[in-house]
Amino acid sequence: MRDPLVLGVFLLATAVALAASHLLIVRLERIGARLTLTEAALGLLAALAADTPEIATAVTALVQKQNVADFQPCQLRQLESGRAEHELHAHGQGAHEGLLA
Repeated sequence: MRDPLVLGVFLLATAVALAASHLLIVRLERIGARLTLTEAALGLLAALAADTPEIATAVTALVQKQNVADFQPCQLRQLESGRAEHELHAHGQGAHEGLLA
């Protein structure tokens, strides 16, 4: 019983997303025609409009000084080594004491 309901909700959400995408493109084409924008400019506007939720989330996280979930691997290594050194200092050990123990 649950699988058909999940499938139905998924299909409905997909249809709504496609309809919203179509509406966005139609409106952007109208704006582009009025302002005589090139296709490249319209593509840039469409990409910016599509990424607005992600951009808003990132800016909000930065403004509220929350942790950013999308670290680069080198940043994760630096963060982990900083935590390891902090934990060693908290337990009275030097920066490199206890790492090989």
